[in-house]
Amino acid sequence: MGSNYIVKKSILYIYSDLNVGGIQTLIYRKSKWLIEHGYNVILLTSSKGIMHNSFESIGVNIITSNVFFTNSLGTKELINCFNEIIGAMNNQDKIDVVECFEPVNAHNGLIISKLFNAKLLVGVYHPKAFTTGFEIRNQSYLNLIKVLDESGSLVFMNEDVLVSHESFYNIKINNSSIIKLPVDQKETRPHFIHNECFVVVSIGRLVDFKKYVYGLISDFDEFYAINKNSRLEIIGDGNEKENIVKFAKTFQSYRDGKIIFLGTIPYSELDEYLYKASLVIGMGTSVLETSSAGIPSVIAPAYFQSNISNGYVFENDNVGDTKNNCSNTYRYYMDTLYNIDIEAYSEISKKCSDFVKNNYDINIIMEEWLEKMEVTKPIIVSEKLDSYIIEKPSRIVLKNIYRTIFGMLSKIRYFKK
Repeated sequence: MGSNYIVKKSILYIYSDLNVGGIQTLIYRKSKWLIEHGYNVILLTSSKGIMHNSFESIGVNIITSNVFFTNSLGTKELINCFNEIIGAMNNQDKIDVVECFEPVNAHNGLIISKLFNAKLLVGVYHPKAFTTGFEIRNQSYLNLIKVLDESGSLVFMNEDVLVSHESFYNIKINNSSIIKLPVDQKETRPHFIHNECFVVVSIGRLVDFKKYVYGLISDFDEFYAINKNSRLEIIGDGNEKENIVKFAKTFQSYRDGKIIFLGTIPYSELDEYLYKASLVIGMGTSVLETSSAGIPSVIAPAYFQSNISNGYVFENDNVGDTKNNCSNTYRYYMDTLYNIDIEAYSEISKKCSDFVKNNYDINIIMEEWLEKMEVTKPIIVSEKLDSYIIEKPSRIVLKNIYRTIFGMLSKIRYFKK
């Protein structure tokens, strides 16, 4: 570690839950690295979740409180929460940096950073992260985006995410940074026979922006019809799962027990499944971690219900955001990997591993993050803190429902004419 960072500091992360997901695993990796390098890490969350024990095992001080994850801040609960944060500071005289990742929690982070006189970093790890209420074009975050940019507090994971927010708000973000996802280099598999039992693994939440699974299932069924020694394992849960399972049931490979929904698997147990995979399909952190282990990994584009992929991780550097110019299907990569010899397979494995090591190595990326922490200015707000609080989530939902009903009524009136 660089000599500039020998003084121990306290870092406070804010995130809504500790279930398995890209942000949770990101916080886990960052926390582990920081603690190993002498930092004190505190995590404020609303519920324990499946990763709670994993965080505790590496020495993270976890504070579970609903006070910052509800529509109202009660004075008594607020004081209790602050007391818990102070108690978790391990005799440090201050919180140095607050980092959060969700739009609503960015407001919470703003409040906490001001009250503790700490710097604030806001990680933006999705093209639509701060464009909530996609259908209603909600602009409630504009004031917050501006004040975060003035202090240099915004951190985007890539150019695509930055540009999407500039486009949505029609502004130029000037003072923020692009810092890639930090990834631990995993141990590679020795002498893996890739086509003895060809296992395709999809890993990721089964939600609206990860509908690539539909196209993957279709492609796998065609592949399985020719290669019976194959199976598709789908890791993850979400509100789209019921529809995906219903879709999968229409295929022979599912009826033969070769499409398997594994649900949510604890982060500490994932490697047991991933190291048996001949091919992994996913987005973001997932494919970076599997690639670091030398497992050929293909990026799936967001919001793209199709069998067209974004290619191997070493072919592209957007890690599963918007659709790029790749035209290869998931079936293409299944066929290619299945039919090549072990030397060619090993070469692709090495390209995946080397790409992550050269571009996403946690030691390099975390040094960038620490530099960002040092140069970021304390936030100065010219308005009352509640000026940066968005509409209550319930109001956004009700507004969406109102628009839907209004649209339906308009159609009815049109047809009556």
